[in-house]
Amino acid sequence: MTICPLCKNIIYCKGLCELHYGRYKRWGDPYYNNNDWLKNNRRICSIDNCNNIHQSLGLCKSHYDKQRHKNNPEYDKKRSKIYRKNNLNKCKETQRKYYRNNLKKYKDNNKKWRMNNPEKLLENSKRYLKKLGKLFDMSSNEYRYTLQNWSKTIRKLDNNMCKNCDSIKNLNAHHIMPKNKFPELSLDLDNGVILCKKCHEQTHGFEIY
Repeated sequence: MTICPLCKNIIYCKGLCELHYGRYKRWGDPYYNNNDWLKNNRRICSIDNCNNIHQSLGLCKSHYDKQRHKNNPEYDKKRSKIYRKNNLNKCKETQRKYYRNNLKKYKDNNKKWRMNNPEKLLENSKRYLKKLGKLFDMSSNEYRYTLQNWSKTIRKLDNNMCKNCDSIKNLNAHHIMPKNKFPELSLDLDNGVILCKKCHEQTHGFEIY
């Protein structure tokens, strides 16, 4: 088995591999590299103060598109911020509708992901607690322990009873103002109430545990 003298590939024709023989056949030089030529002889947009790469008619892509759609008012409309914002809002609405229609599917996938990725779940919760703890100059562990003490205090204040249905089983401390939106009120005793598991899930609108 013979090998190309310019590289370690197998010979294809005339003592050269397929790559170097192709260069020799097209350019007359097996060492010729088209990419190097493009780098050294790359054209730039002819518009002043524009250093973008040339695409067509001496212009870069953005200036070429503007020139091409010069007499098309619809093109400028589509590029406008208002049009893009409205489009984005429409996309978000369709995503919400799809989520509502496939809620069970999302829940099942979420449960599977939580079961299969406990280490990622732990990392995310640590990151979240660290972010909230920064407001109180605490580490993630310190904030977690203070949050546990906060929930115990709320239980004492509400006599270990659900405020909605007077149940004594499966009690959870619930933030009236959610802590992801109002983190500064997360340890405020006036911002807590005791709810049973069922009532807690109903207030949030999804299964928590």
